[in-house]
Amino acid sequence: MFKKSMFCVALVSLVLATSCSQDDLQTAKFSQNTINPNVELGGQPISTFAAAKGKEVKSRAVETTITNLGSFTMNAFQDGETNYMKDVKYTSTDGSVWNTDAGTFYWPVEGNLHFYAYAPEQPGQAGTFKLDKDAQTLTDFVPNTAAADQKDFVYAKSTGNNKANGTTGIDIDFQHALSEVTIAAKNENTTYTVDVTGVKIGNVIKKGTFTFPSTSDAAASWTLSSDVSDVTDYTTTWTTPVTLGSDVSTLDATNVPFMILPQQLSKATKASDKAYIAVKVKITLQGGYIQKDDWVYVGIDTNWEMGKRYAYTLDFTSGAGQDKDGKQVISGTAINLNVDVTPWDEVAEDLDPSGVVPTRPSVANSLIIDPTSTKAYGINIADKINAFWSSAVGDQTTPIVAGTEWTAEVIWQDIPSRAINFCSKSGVVKSGDTFEGKGTTPLYVKAAANVKGNVVVGIKKKGESDYLWSWHLWLTDEPQLVAGFMDRNLGAESATATDGAKTRGLYYQFGRKDPFVGSTEIYDINGTSKSTGATIATGKVTFAKAVQTPATFYTYGSGNKDWASPNNYTSKNWNDISESDGKTFFDPCPEGWRLPTKAEYSNFSTTTFTWDATNSGRTYNGNWFPAAGCRYGDDGSVSNVGSYGNYWSASPNSEKGGYNLYFSSGNVNPADGSNRAYGFSVRCVQE
Repeated sequence: MFKKSMFCVALVSLVLATSCSQDDLQTAKFSQNTINPNVELGGQPISTFAAAKGKEVKSRAVETTITNLGSFTMNAFQDGETNYMKDVKYTSTDGSVWNTDAGTFYWPVEGNLHFYAYAPEQPGQAGTFKLDKDAQTLTDFVPNTAAADQKDFVYAKSTGNNKANGTTGIDIDFQHALSEVTIAAKNENTTYTVDVTGVKIGNVIKKGTFTFPSTSDAAASWTLSSDVSDVTDYTTTWTTPVTLGSDVSTLDATNVPFMILPQQLSKATKASDKAYIAVKVKITLQGGYIQKDDWVYVGIDTNWEMGKRYAYTLDFTSGAGQDKDGKQVISGTAINLNVDVTPWDEVAEDLDPSGVVPTRPSVANSLIIDPTSTKAYGINIADKINAFWSSAVGDQTTPIVAGTEWTAEVIWQDIPSRAINFCSKSGVVKSGDTFEGKGTTPLYVKAAANVKGNVVVGIKKKGESDYLWSWHLWLTDEPQLVAGFMDRNLGAESATATDGAKTRGLYYQFGRKDPFVGSTEIYDINGTSKSTGATIATGKVTFAKAVQTPATFYTYGSGNKDWASPNNYTSKNWNDISESDGKTFFDPCPEGWRLPTKAEYSNFSTTTFTWDATNSGRTYNGNWFPAAGCRYGDDGSVSNVGSYGNYWSASPNSEKGGYNLYFSSGNVNPADGSNRAYGFSVRCVQE
């Protein structure tokens, strides 16, 4: 996994001075702090390609890292002054010790120095650098034509002075100025074969002027040419065909990634008229008939940004795109195009095929996952986290912003084997037991095997122990609406009465989003046993503490029989902090479902809600409700399984309690009042 998209150069002193005496230095107002470059990487290497230490970057086949940077060019000046350093080249043989043949440099005693660095020395086939007090630009830059010759142009800007940096050094953070584009393909259709011998990116702008960050730290930017002669195609071809299969192929080894100017693309109905990706294919039908032996095209309208990797995957399973004249090649069906958009620290995010705006990932506290599916399921992590922690019951900060590093992990699951994997939106599985994310990028997961059950995943800031939020992943077939209610308990593996314990589901404390198991074992992500039952601790705790510790069932301790204190929302549905009239902020139900209100249980009675002694529960108009018992609020113990059923509503009935549906073999109370610290079952209704 790629961790960082920048690397760091620490320069300890600056300003040219060769063979100066002490008096000369004082007269010139230079310090005695001599240059001593100390180069270090601001994180893990950003490349999976082999990189020979100490060698300059020769092509895009090698992404720039601290070990293969080899050399960089430095300029430095003070405001309104001529350059102290002009095109000074630093080199290294091991990525740690850096030297220059330009002489010895010293910091000026007073004033800031602005440093500008870049690599490689010639990043393209054309372009002119100007880095001084008047301008900081690379004018009329044009990347090399062949992908194998294109280079990873990196830049850095920093400002420092003798007082702050004379002895400690100054950090120079290199960042990527271009967009990286890779192309892969697959075909699961056995009625025809697809052989690939080339890829092409067409109708993109090849020339632009790069403006470095300003002396006042305004962001770097590109200004692209508007001349039609600067619109070009980038093509790579090879001799030995690559035959596509069900697995994604990165195509021939000569199909190295492209390094292209960042730009907003525009696509047309006829793909070849505007920005496109083309693949040189031979499509052979069963029986040997060659359907197509030429380029096929698909339009793209991605917004390529600096420092991001765009990994396009073309799926030929149900179509093969257009020919040059805009006609569909196979059965009138468009090719399925998917693109993973990743900063070079590998925070995966996808764009929808054909440029359609992606469906927003789920914002619910529970997510239903089909255990038989291979699709990726998304979770919008930032909305819940930031809304909660910026509220009156959080610490009134916004913890997830651009650049925030976070870790996702499985807190517990009730499945004794691997049940989910972390992945990209397109379903590419990420290795390891945790996922390292950054910023507001959604989290994506997928089923690892055809097993039903429950998984709780949590997000925390990298290096911290407390969770910012957690989500219940419910691996089950899609629940149905029966007699106004979901056909099963939240967390249940089955809706069939004869399946016994599999119908009971999970327990919830009033106002909490997080579920708890009964007297069953819980496991880590790989199915290794952690404990039996839930972790029990004496309450009361704040809302924030409960969010940070989602696996802990808090008893009420003493006094008011609520797990929470303070609780200023006892008159709200399910301790709602959002003042919502519908689904509450802490509602544990999946998207499209919510907790019922007290009124929605009002029709339940011994007449409408019939007892089943064989399976220990009641049926309401064909909908099975097991007598799942509860967890007691005073000690957290599980009791009354098979004898009593308690199902929370979202409605409060007092400062310490909430309404619930209660039943036994001889009694039904649709408006029972119970303490908030109890753990009861949940049965959702549709939103």
